[in-house]
Amino acid sequence: MYSSWTSSARKGYNGLYNQGATCYLNTVLQTFFMDPKVRDTICSLPVEKEESISFQLKKLFKNLEEGQNTAETTGITTSLGITCVFEQQDAEEFFQRILNAVDSDVSKLYRGTLMNTTKCLGCEECNTDMSKFLDIPLPVDILHDSNEIYSVENGLEEFFRSSKLSGDNQLYCDRCNDKTDTETRTEVADMPHILTLHLKRFDYDYGQRSYVKINCPVEIPLTLHFEEEPRKYELYAVCRHIGSYRGGHYKAFIKSFEDDNWYSFNDSQVLKDGIDGSENIKQHNALFKVESQGYVFAAGKCEDYRGQSDSTAPGDYNNLTITENTHTQYIRCPDAYLVMYRLIMEEQDQEALNQSQQKADMQNSVSPDIEYPVGKEEKASNPLNKRQKKGARSKRNRNRKNKKSKKRRKKRK
Repeated sequence: MYSSWTSSARKGYNGLYNQGATCYLNTVLQTFFMDPKVRDTICSLPVEKEESISFQLKKLFKNLEEGQNTAETTGITTSLGITCVFEQQDAEEFFQRILNAVDSDVSKLYRGTLMNTTKCLGCEECNTDMSKFLDIPLPVDILHDSNEIYSVENGLEEFFRSSKLSGDNQLYCDRCNDKTDTETRTEVADMPHILTLHLKRFDYDYGQRSYVKINCPVEIPLTLHFEEEPRKYELYAVCRHIGSYRGGHYKAFIKSFEDDNWYSFNDSQVLKDGIDGSENIKQHNALFKVESQGYVFAAGKCEDYRGQSDSTAPGDYNNLTITENTHTQYIRCPDAYLVMYRLIMEEQDQEALNQSQQKADMQNSVSPDIEYPVGKEEKASNPLNKRQKKGARSKRNRNRKNKKSKKRRKKRK
């Protein structure tokens, strides 16, 4: 419950002033504010020095929640050491910079763990190492200015697919004492609350001898399923970059946890659903409420549950198009850069978690000095009860022996 932040009378959200070219910063800050757990954690942070990023985020969130006007971000830029607000920066870079500087209670909501495994194909010896991540980088392997659609699902599948290193790419094996063919794979060992995917659109073009932006539409599933945990994520934010490598503009498209509507955050301007017209808004909301089975990832393999037939549903969120396959819904966005999912729990998962927590609370509340009434089965299997009974019997036996000794001494006298 996030009652301290939720306003039942909310009529909209406040924007952020662009100090010159700080749209990259405004976009990331709004994604932080629009997640209830992140917002609540920042609100609950202890008081710190005014120059700290934690203090400035807490102050900004209070202004966004309670203020009636566009909020200032000068405290944030000063805290981050941004000296030139007229120079555009990379949104992903400052996403990481903020989370590395903020209180760990906030950053851990975004931090996950990857397990990287290498296996020698000669002796089959395996080595693993763990690495932390704030986002998962997905290379956009599509030709520059191609009309080909990039699939986030395919990008994730490629990221987790095992690969074989051979020839010049062989790795040295200590056991074999030689370079050998090696299999490598990456798995998720620990999932974060917020799963962020970084679409690496900027690549070096050897023909132009410069970096270029890969402009292509991106198909983004509304939900992702991770089988091992099990974990289910829902799409809640898309950070967009409109423009080229040399310059452009950032804005965000975010789903509200308070009214389930989508909003376009463009610096000081915030629009519900990013479009005008209540008829279109109603039509889009109806599309989003359809349940999606999503995509399943497990132990380095992926399974596609989309089916074969595609059908396109009308809709455009400032060039954001809704497409619907047999089982899954997607957003098709021409300029997605950061894609954010937040963890949601199935009802049965939540019920199981509650039961587990209740059981743990009961066990923690039991004192070893007190014998609580339990059922027959629990008595039979409870080692504490057996020890207590054994101790009681020993005490009774000692008392009997002491009484007998006293009687013998009296008779002798």
